[in-house]
Amino acid sequence: MCGMLLNTYAQTVTITNTEIIENQTKVLISYDISPVDDDKIYTTSLFLSMDGGVTFQPLKAVTGNIGELKQLPLYTQKAVWEIFKDVAELSGAVKFEIRLTTKSIPLPLKQVVFYHYGLSAPVGFTYARFRKIGWYASIKSNFKSGSSDYEASEKGLTNYEGNGSWQIGAESKVTRFALTGGCVYKLKRNIYAYGGLGFGSRNLLWSYNTFNADDTADGSGFAKVSETSYNGIEIEAGLMYYVHPKVPVSFSINTINGGFWDVNFGFGFSF
Repeated sequence: MCGMLLNTYAQTVTITNTEIIENQTKVLISYDISPVDDDKIYTTSLFLSMDGGVTFQPLKAVTGNIGELKQLPLYTQKAVWEIFKDVAELSGAVKFEIRLTTKSIPLPLKQVVFYHYGLSAPVGFTYARFRKIGWYASIKSNFKSGSSDYEASEKGLTNYEGNGSWQIGAESKVTRFALTGGCVYKLKRNIYAYGGLGFGSRNLLWSYNTFNADDTADGSGFAKVSETSYNGIEIEAGLMYYVHPKVPVSFSINTINGGFWDVNFGFGFSF
């Protein structure tokens, strides 16, 4: 065989890492396809030229990963051509060409249920439906009640109007709740971006005690610390990655009014 070369031809995707090994009766060919996405069907075919690439003829006696590929070509593809079933001899300036075509197919509907953990809200759930694009809804909380009778600052109760006195106690707690929803968009195989908005709250509460003018106990409760409490529009942006066809993981960043920031990690089940 004289001057055997291997050319590749691809449409919108690239054939890489091509390798050819020839023995007396067969030619072994391996190649990779990149990038690969699950919304396409990949079809390859092998062509031969013996005049340096001026003309090509399709080869039929080829087996292996050739033709319409039954599985996503995530790994190296291998094919075998039995030389003398197609030609009487190989001579001249021999070139091979792998031609690749793709056809888009509808993506299957994915439905996902996530459990996610946030630094401020340890319990959260998300439900999502999508193909190339879709939607999601999410709820999370730390399940602590957030009722408050007064507001407070470093100076103490700021809106106390009683005739007696007050005292800030030693107990404090943080309440967290968010309800968000938005869009999901597929970036590439197994990777999705999502983002949305909704209502969010994160409140810091201090305990307090109030006293009558004669210093007898009047009441107690919790006051919201205004400077470090946030309520309003919560914006969320994140990424979802499938580590397994049925198991996605997620990471997101949330903010309430641009003042409070939070991160969340999640894992889910897709069905």
